[in-house]
Parts: sequence; structure tokens; C-alpha cells
Amino acid sequence: MEGCITGTGKFLKAYKPSIKVVGVCNATNDPIPGPRSQTVFDSCLFPWRDVVDSVESITSVDAYRLSMLLSRSGFVAGPSSGMALKGLFNWLQKARDENQLDRYRQSETGDINCVFICCDLPYQYLNEYFARLGEEEFRPMLNEELLEYDTNGYDVSWELDKEKAAALLTRASITSSPTSAPASSERTISNADRDIMILDLRSAEDYSSYHIPHSVSTPLQNLTAATPPPLADLQKTGVLIEQWAALKSKFDDHDTMLEDGIAVKRNRPITALCYNGQTSKIASAILRARGLEAYSVKDGIQALRND
Repeated sequence: MEGCITGTGKFLKAYKPSIKVVGVCNATNDPIPGPRSQTVFDSCLFPWRDVVDSVESITSVDAYRLSMLLSRSGFVAGPSSGMALKGLFNWLQKARDENQLDRYRQSETGDINCVFICCDLPYQYLNEYFARLGEEEFRPMLNEELLEYDTNGYDVSWELDKEKAAALLTRASITSSPTSAPASSERTISNADRDIMILDLRSAEDYSSYHIPHSVSTPLQNLTAATPPPLADLQKTGVLIEQWAALKSKFDDHDTMLEDGIAVKRNRPITALCYNGQTSKIASAILRARGLEAYSVKDGIQALRND
């Protein structure tokens, strides 16, 4: 950082000598990732003193707080960036207290132009925000119960649009068959002859009304066409929690899966289907966590039926 501020400051002052360069450093025994303390600066061989007009010492609490404020305002930045902003604020406040601000105003507009450098991101320091800042700094967690549920990751590549789903499923037409073959017959064909397994999580009644040929009917408890999408409103977590627990139980119990005709093979892709694509999205994440190649279909069975 000493080299950065020395080179940048020297270049800018060559064009406009009136520019003020403010350096920032860690408060004593209060480290911030990246920047250094005044003691380290003093031992540095870079000629930063020829360029820097003022040095502000910043606490880690202020650095993390201003970083969070930046991120909440749309400028995603880490603690070093918050430190730079706090240094600028401190310098401006001192200039105001000394009645010196007017000397920095632009003659044409009356504005005081200020620039600070955002040189890091916050992601790798997330735990530090909670360690450094008090609980009152954070907005309340409205769905804390989800820390114990829906614990598997998602990936957009696991969610197929209708074209990709049709290609993967080979036959994407809907069978309208109130008198179709029994589910057990469908399961036998699915398990024996197809390279991909299609799990239909809808109710048995809706499955018998229309379904992908050779898909396996494995109704999820309490799931109907009237069930609200589980991921539509994460402040209302009841449906999500219920479905995640039911799916986890279903896929955790190997005997139950066999009873449902789900003879899972590691080298066989699985596509889960539901009414709106959200329940099957949860199912694919659970199956992926078990090492299976699983997919869901965006917007569910309706996306394929509309074709």
C-alpha cells in the first residue's frame, strides 16, 4: 500500500499540486486485513512522506462498520475500503473543525471533490464482521430457523429450462391418460429400460391425469397443486421446512425409495418434477448432496405440458 499511495499521489500532484493525499493506518494493536500500522509505515523505505499530507489512524470497528455501510448502499467493499472511507471522513471533520473546508472548494461549483480507493471485497471476512461489530449493527434475521433446514447448496446449472429438459428426458410430451397403465408398470419400465430416472413428486391423482412417459410416481406428502411454492417467500418458511424434511426423509431411507420404485444408480441422472419447479429444486439439491447427478425443471411439469 505504501508504494500504491506514493506512486498515485506523486502522479496526481504532478498535475494538480493542490491535491491533498490522506493516508490511513491501523490503530495500534487493532489489525485490519491488508493495511499496516503507523509503526510499520515509519520503517518503510518508500518516500511516502513526500506525498502524503496527513495520516489517519482507524480502528477495526470503524473499518468494518463503514465497509458494511458501503455494501448496503450498493458498493460491495471490504474492511480496507471502509478504512479508507473512515480516514476521509476523519480528515474532512478535522478540516471543518479548523474552518479550512472552504479552501478546498471548486471555484466554479463550490463542491469539494473527494476520492477514496475501494481495494478489497468483504466475502472472505464475513465472520469478522460479526466478531468485530455488535448485534445491534445487524438487521434481525427473520428466518433463522432455516439454519437447520434447507442446508444443501443450489446451482443454476441443475435447473433445466424446458428445452434442456426435453433433450435430457428424450421424450417430453405429456401423456393424458386417465386410464393409463398402473404406476407399478411405469416404474418397471423406468427402472429397466431408461438411461435417466424421472421422479414425479406430484400427487398420485395428478400423476394419473398426465405425466412424462415412464416417469416414477413418488408423491411427496401433502404436496398438491394448491401447495404454495416453498421458495416464493422466505419469510414464510413453513412449506419449505415441511417439504425439505419430507424429501430428506424420503431420500435418506433406502428401503422407502425401493418401495417407491426408485432404484437409484450412481451413473443414472435423475430429474425431479413437481408443480412449479421449486419443490423439485429442493429435491435435486438433496440428491446432489448424496453424490447423485440430479436436476429439476424450471416451472415444473407445467412448462413441459404447455408444449
